[in-house]
Amino acid sequence: GTATGSNGTGSTGGTTTTPIPVPTPSPVNVVSKTDTFTQNLAKDGDVDILWVIDNSGSMADKQKSLADNFNSFISHFAESEVNFKMAITTTDGTTNYNGKMVGDANKLTYSALLANKNEFISNFKNYVNVGIKGSGREQGLKTAKSFMERYASSFLRQDAFLTIVIVSDEEDQSERPVDEYSSFFKGLKSKPGMVKVYSIVTQYLTPTMREQSI
Repeated sequence: GTATGSNGTGSTGGTTTTPIPVPTPSPVNVVSKTDTFTQNLAKDGDVDILWVIDNSGSMADKQKSLADNFNSFISHFAESEVNFKMAITTTDGTTNYNGKMVGDANKLTYSALLANKNEFISNFKNYVNVGIKGSGREQGLKTAKSFMERYASSFLRQDAFLTIVIVSDEEDQSERPVDEYSSFFKGLKSKPGMVKVYSIVTQYLTPTMREQSI
């Protein structure tokens, strides 16, 4: 027998995906940047305090008042967590006493306060009672300078503020000009602003206190 047929055409299903070209990355410019921060040269809360107490004949009641009111003063330091060191000297600039430390400064530190507050306050009260047999020629600036010449290497901390507090009921009678002492104190630190000198002194005279001066 004979068979006949025909060729047919057909199509296939599906889609053809055309690849998407990957772009060439642009060059990244790396910029070098330096930030500089200047840290405060004095640590917050660190302060070395020198008390210069007048030990002349008219000072008994003032020394007692300072001791009696010290509790409220030091409580502020404790609450503020001020890391302090304290030392005491007198205004007697004569050879035997000039700038010499009264008591033990190691017992007047923040660490000593935290260890035993009552003992700390007791030590301060005892030390600050420097007596009234010192020279009647008050020289607080001179003796503060002499103290630093004696003890700065062991007492002062490099990053701490320095505060000098002079307590007296008489005008200072130190031998050198005030500016000279001021320059010396400022020179103890890398920045003058790290040094402060304060005075607790007589500002008004009363008839019953004839031994005092402004």
